[in-house]
Amino acid sequence: MKAAKQPMTKTTLPEGEVFHVHAMTAVGPTLYAATSAWRAGLQRSDDGGTSWWVVHDHPTPAGEVSRITTLAVLDRVLYAGLTSFGRPGVNLLRLDGDALRSVTGWPRGESVTGLAGWHGWLYGVHRSGRTSAVWRMREGASERVGGLDGEGVRALAAAPDALWAVSANERGGALWRSADGLSWTPAQRFADAEPLDVAVYAGQVYVGTRGPGARGPGERGTLWGPRAPARAEPEIAPRALPAIPVRLATADVSDALARLDRALNDPATYAASSASLRRALAPLALAGRPEVGPELARRLHGPFPDVGARLFGGALTPPAARVARWYLLWGLALAGRGRVPAAYLAEPWTARPNRAEKYVEPVTGAAWAVGQVGQTDAETLGALIARLDAADQPPWLVGDLIGALTALTGERFGYDVAAWRRWWSARRSAAIGEMVVIPAGALVTGSERDEPAERAVRRVHVPAFAIDRFETTNAEFAAFVAASGHRTDAERSGVGWHWDGEWREVRGADWRHPRGPGSALDGLERHPVVQVSWNDAVTYCRWRGKRLPTEAEWERAARGDDGRVYPWGDAPPREGRRYRAAYGSDECCRADVGDGFVYTAPVGSFPLGRSLFGVEDMAGNVWEWVEDWFDAAPTRKVIRGGGWGNNPYGLRATLRHANPPDIGLSMVGVRCAR
Repeated sequence: MKAAKQPMTKTTLPEGEVFHVHAMTAVGPTLYAATSAWRAGLQRSDDGGTSWWVVHDHPTPAGEVSRITTLAVLDRVLYAGLTSFGRPGVNLLRLDGDALRSVTGWPRGESVTGLAGWHGWLYGVHRSGRTSAVWRMREGASERVGGLDGEGVRALAAAPDALWAVSANERGGALWRSADGLSWTPAQRFADAEPLDVAVYAGQVYVGTRGPGARGPGERGTLWGPRAPARAEPEIAPRALPAIPVRLATADVSDALARLDRALNDPATYAASSASLRRALAPLALAGRPEVGPELARRLHGPFPDVGARLFGGALTPPAARVARWYLLWGLALAGRGRVPAAYLAEPWTARPNRAEKYVEPVTGAAWAVGQVGQTDAETLGALIARLDAADQPPWLVGDLIGALTALTGERFGYDVAAWRRWWSARRSAAIGEMVVIPAGALVTGSERDEPAERAVRRVHVPAFAIDRFETTNAEFAAFVAASGHRTDAERSGVGWHWDGEWREVRGADWRHPRGPGSALDGLERHPVVQVSWNDAVTYCRWRGKRLPTEAEWERAARGDDGRVYPWGDAPPREGRRYRAAYGSDECCRADVGDGFVYTAPVGSFPLGRSLFGVEDMAGNVWEWVEDWFDAAPTRKVIRGGGWGNNPYGLRATLRHANPPDIGLSMVGVRCAR
């Protein structure tokens, strides 16, 4: 990362490798940010944070880490506190022109972790080994400030009338006040909380602590402040970030995957910081190519070298396999595609606590990844729910799990684990085969704007009825076949139809082989059955004591009486990485893995797409046969709902298509009514 002479493109984040933003401050109209990945950095913006460029990239030996964690301004000069782990030096830096330089006269140590400019002096928390002390500097002269020796000072903050500090040691924590910058008096004690930082905002003092609660690296943080908090600044609308550019052409993906495989299989990858693994993954993860996510998911199963890894300068030494899987999950999440093994969410927590709280446990990467790829199947949701109150795991992990659940389901139960469990119990009780009662009501069928077959717009009254919550699954249809001996039309004719951009007649395609003899149902028990004709669908529903829904019933269950475009409303089926349905590409019309599945998905995988009555998969996954003939000539039966190969236009709740009643197709299934 080198200093840039020109600012970056507008509305971009700071350039270079940035994992953290530790501190920000302003000098006049210029905004500064202390950033880091493996090396400490300082970024500058002259347009309110819209564009940035690098001011400082701290020289840091390979395998080591440096940080700038505090910034302060004195007499319109910027100062920075550096942490250089295990490498003593003068760690108070001053910005001279476009370069940060060590401040002459400041003592040598390992870090400066708190800075504050007050009454012409720059105060800092100087750390050397296990001890900390407050020093101050003015006009090149530095001196130690007594009064807080042995207290374990963590941070400083300046108010017009006083200097404030927080400390923590084996006796507890404290907030300190000084009216002259030399003598200190305790303002508040924290018996069971560990102060970490202090800030002054609008004349009021705020303290951030770890706890209160039992001491340990996993406890929840707390913000302490006045009973009447300071007035908040007006909310500023965030600016949209630009789309990530596609960095790899299709032809380059295989080469990039080969480089990744070499990095994954090389023991040297894990001997230092695993930087080569990140470099190999990043172009793939950000390429925007739909095939990348499934390829990364396939590599989660190894093999990996049987060696230990060294991370964060040797502070962590996990097995190489654990590091490789964590980074693959990171890449999969950035790609927004692929499937995360739900078993990772259930793996026991084995990592020992560390103060930096750096972990590569599978559950940490998996919880983020399932939220990013929109993995909403029952196995994944069940694993997240089950983990919420697991023993022997850090409490902050619960926040990661709840974040994933909230993103995937749209529910807002927060940290109320009991509410999540009640919701999950109710959802599980909606077992396969359960029916949803649709009350009697009016329906305005069709649409004046779209295809001719939709334009017979009329208002009808639909009596109350019940409809299956889910599409019929392969497991359910297999039970029917085993009990009845039924042979489908496709099995009797030896021919089914498969969509690969157009409909093709395929010999040997049937419900057990959806795309032909080379396909099977392994692992697809909860996917909707396909290659069933209208005749097969009628026979199946009768066997269950049910029938096919009429077209009016189907449309009422899908869109109610409010004229919505899709079962969930008028929003598109995909917003970012959040999918409401299993469907194909956004351009008509082909299979696509963007929703996590090339073809069908397990029924009920997209809870954000359920209808207003709670019926699942009324748009996408598979088209569904209904009772009605398509037109006056009784040659074709109506299908509704769209399928895995359609674009968003094909998922509209008013769209009508049709097929002969005696053929099976790889995108058409069945849902029964009563």
